[in-house]
Amino acid sequence: MGMFLVSFAHVIIPVAVLCILVLRGTFDGANTEVGYEYYAEPENPDWGFIKLPEWIKMPANSIVNIGYCIVGLLWLNAISKHTGNIFNDRGKYMYFVFSWQAVFYGFIQYQRIATQSHRWAILDQWLTFPFFAWVSVWSSYTMNGWNTRKTAIIMSCSVLSYLLNIVHNRGFELALGVHIVFAVTGAVRVHQKYYVKDNIYEFIYAVLCCLGFVVLKLLDHNLAQYSLFRYLTGHFWSKVCDILQIHFVCRFFYNVDKVKENITRRE
Repeated sequence: MGMFLVSFAHVIIPVAVLCILVLRGTFDGANTEVGYEYYAEPENPDWGFIKLPEWIKMPANSIVNIGYCIVGLLWLNAISKHTGNIFNDRGKYMYFVFSWQAVFYGFIQYQRIATQSHRWAILDQWLTFPFFAWVSVWSSYTMNGWNTRKTAIIMSCSVLSYLLNIVHNRGFELALGVHIVFAVTGAVRVHQKYYVKDNIYEFIYAVLCCLGFVVLKLLDHNLAQYSLFRYLTGHFWSKVCDILQIHFVCRFFYNVDKVKENITRRE
């Protein structure tokens, strides 16, 4: 349980600090999109076949955030029970941190949807970055082992990069793009060093989900004219892609870790 609790602390403490700073108004100058007009799903849609309480705003986009919590908890449970040479405390720690991020992000994303608050929107944007940054850390750990200094630098730069969103109205998109490029590049290097035949599919699925996460959100209103996206809009499916992306990233590193475990046993 050691690294399980340590990873929990290493996620919740920074998240709590960011929540305190943001909810006090420290970063109110950041650029966000707030208001139900930015979403294709109506605030209180008429689904016909089911009557939902009016306090559930944008029900599809609200409920889908449970998926983050579910996938995070499933991986926390799976890895905590795993034994093996590679799945030592530090190896498990990599999964735990990523999974805890998913659990907390689900709650914060829901708060943004439910309240349409500028400050919750800031937190939602900001906490997107550590997901991608942790993939870079994970790739570095898989390739070269644990490096506390390098991890601290990567995660600090990731958090501080959000300041771009305060100084430029496209700062968030720029910073997110850089995060995605570094995450994908790191994963490619891992795949090249620890080749697993079928792992290319996990990589492709993760990249496609990342693409879907970005594109479906941008095309939310455009897609709403098609019956397929009438009730479950582009933004909803972008969240589904994001949740699946988390799962496939874990699957990718899990397959790599199994290969490393086999190499260790042969040695």
